[in-house]
This record gives sequence, structure tokens and C-alpha cells, in this order.
Amino acid sequence: MYQAFFSPKLGIQGEIVTLDKYCVIFTGKKNANASIDGGKYKFFTCSPEALQIDSFIYDGNAIIVSGNGAYTGRTRFYSGKFDLYQRTYACTLLDTVEPDYIFPLYWFVKLELSKKIMGGTRGSAIPYIVMNDLAKFEFVYNAEVFQKYMPVFKSLTEAIQANEFEIEKLSQVRDSLLPMLVSGELDVSDIDI
Repeated sequence: MYQAFFSPKLGIQGEIVTLDKYCVIFTGKKNANASIDGGKYKFFTCSPEALQIDSFIYDGNAIIVSGNGAYTGRTRFYSGKFDLYQRTYACTLLDTVEPDYIFPLYWFVKLELSKKIMGGTRGSAIPYIVMNDLAKFEFVYNAEVFQKYMPVFKSLTEAIQANEFEIEKLSQVRDSLLPMLVSGELDVSDIDI
């Protein structure tokens, strides 16, 4: 769907803008070892899975981008309280920007940024990006197209996030029940399937 509506290859007419026109971009201050098992909040590092921590630096919608290592440029959307590793970036909307713009911007960054940065990363063996790579990330802005497709991107992004939260809850239930099943503390032999 993104390719059909927004791909730069389609030659959509509009203004060439940079991400910093719409977003505040910041990074965390903590080392990855600041994570805490069983922490209350997500702690995003450059690894694919979020860790946990008991502090947060932001609460709201954000585009999270890994800044170095094997997953450089990996992008995810998160809504809620979170903290960041020092080489992981968050892009949050400026107060003057319509709140739902976060959704198409997320897809622009997710689908186009890695193509641009991986060709020009600064490391040799271990690639990395700097804040300016995000701030000056360019895309074509067309207000009419944004308004038309923003609800679709919002719906898809929120559905993906809801599914991720549901998977986390189900994993926690599984992890709490499995030891009871293995130890025999929980007997399911009478359940008719």
C-alpha cells in the first residue's frame, strides 16, 4: 500500500521536506546494561527485542530507530512510556504538527530510511547512523495525499501495536503456566479438546 501511494519512484508531486520539520529527534542516555528484568517500561536498545527498565524519558507516540550495530536503521512504532539506549533514537512530533502525522512518517522512515542510510553508513564493520541522518531524512510531502491516507496508516499501525501487546500478554501467560504444567502443579488431563 505504501508503494502504491507514497513511493518516491512514483514521482508524487509535492514539497521535498526533512523529518526535522515535523519531529523532535532525541536519543537515550543510558547504557544497555541499565535494563532491569521485570521493569515497568520498555527500554529500547539496538537489538530487535525491547528490554525493560523502571524509568521512562517519554510517554506517547514515537518512531524508534536503532542507531548502530547489526540492526542499524531498524524502525518500530511505539505508543506509551519508554526509555532509550544512548545509540537508539526516538522521533516524536513537534507540538505544532497534527498528531496523526506520526503514522505516515513512521512508514516513510521504516520503508525508506534503511535504503538511504545503509548505502552511506559511517562504519566499516559495524554500521551506525547519527542524529543528522534522521533529521535530514528527506521525503515528498503532499498535504492532500497525507490527509487522504493518514487514517489507513493510523489504523494499520495501531492494529500492529495492539497485536504486539497481545503477543506480550500471551507470552507472559504461557511463561507462568508452563512451569506449573511441567511440575504437575497444574493438571489438564481432564480437559476435553
